[in-house]
Amino acid sequence: MTWTVRQAEPADAAEIARINVLSWQYAYRGIVADELLDQMSPQRRAPGWETWLSRPGADTVFVAEDRTGRIGAYCAVRETENSTGELIALYGDPRMWGTGAGRAVHHAGLRHLAALGHTHAELWVFQANMLARNFYRAHGWRPDGTTSTDHLQNQEIPTCRYRRHLPTHLPKTA
Repeated sequence: MTWTVRQAEPADAAEIARINVLSWQYAYRGIVADELLDQMSPQRRAPGWETWLSRPGADTVFVAEDRTGRIGAYCAVRETENSTGELIALYGDPRMWGTGAGRAVHHAGLRHLAALGHTHAELWVFQANMLARNFYRAHGWRPDGTTSTDHLQNQEIPTCRYRRHLPTHLPKTA
């Protein structure tokens, strides 16, 4: 499957919200409380995404779409005040996992950070999310030993930080 990557637009908000909710409900079951996952709704998340994608100077969000225009994955990256950029989100429609959509937006996000002058990138991932951790390891990320805890409603979820060097060249295709 071939994916085209582009910067997300406010019109993508509903589809990004749908992918976000599906990904959370699929990947985080057993990590995040079922009650929280079950009450998630793309309709409630879409306005926040539209606002985020409309802000000037906002974090950069990339989407991977197939030749029909269907979005299969998205990622968001942000600049920091030093040489390390941050991958703040990477989610794919679970029906599209394994098709290269996630890899395509991942590479686009890292290319963007490198083009901004960053030499390293970091991300935070739930410690129990082995699916994501394996994806990141396969793409050159390594845990740096730093841990934290996310607080979601009344739940504490251990997280760990991954880092990687940003090469000067990453492939443009999935």
